Amino acid sequence: MRGFLLLFLSAVYAFSLSIDGCGATFVTHAFDELSKAYQKKTNISITYTPIGSSGGIKQVLRGKADFGVSELEYKLEDNSYQLIPFVKGNISLVYNLDGVDRLVLDADVISQIYLGKITMWSDERIKALNLGVNLPDKKINVVHRYDGSGTTFAFTSFLDKNSKEWRDKFGVAMALDWAVGVGKKGNLGVSEAIKQTPNSLGYVGYSHARNFGLKKANLAYNDKIYSSDKKGYPLRSFSYFFLKIDGEKSQDVRRFIDFIYRSGDEIINESGLIPLDENDKVRLSIR
Repeated sequence: MRGFLLLFLSAVYAFSLSIDGCGATFVTHAFDELSKAYQKKTNISITYTPIGSSGGIKQVLRGKADFGVSELEYKLEDNSYQLIPFVKGNISLVYNLDGVDRLVLDADVISQIYLGKITMWSDERIKALNLGVNLPDKKINVVHRYDGSGTTFAFTSFLDKNSKEWRDKFGVAMALDWAVGVGKKGNLGVSEAIKQTPNSLGYVGYSHARNFGLKKANLAYNDKIYSSDKKGYPLRSFSYFFLKIDGEKSQDVRRFIDFIYRSGDEIINESGLIPLDENDKVRLSIR
């Protein structure tokens, strides 16, 4: 009888347990599918709200969420929290140009656009990267994130590494006072803006670019041309789980992460992100 009672209570616990998380919009599509698969296997419900990387960290620090997801390698001096590697993915430069189905940009041109120094699609520096392409004599409608964003962190890290002018002006940040452009919330907001705005340029996680059917610029880097459709693309981001080490549901979150590591690769690939390999999990692990 006692054994039956314990089994019954365990079943009720598994059925009723819910885990609440929030954070990066970069991983939204993958997270939705991973959560469904985990609930189907365990009956444990995982709720995830995509509010941006900095928002996810803040909610965990306030005790309002069981975990956050962030592209920022966040550390606290008291070691009460930890980051656990989750996934990686490419960041696409997306654009809306009628009649232009192939576009190449490089780090210098991208930085000059976001610094407000290149303002027209017909600029000679863009033309030089796109010989034979009929670029319109139209103003570039720049779109960026206004919220605290891990995607912005990775994007500005790339520009900081490859443009001295960007490094001197802005550097690396999750949010900044942009020189030009219109700010939108989340990868979703930027994707929608690009879809609806002619002659626009922005940056979003690859899965959002793909799911919205947006045109993706190729990236000229180190004398090669890279597509965000492929592995080896130089502009990418890593995502981490952020949680309190001794939080009430930290062990439950870790069980979900273990499920992702063991069974999540196919779902992650299908979502447009890239599973971590074993070297990533060790190299990126932060206690």
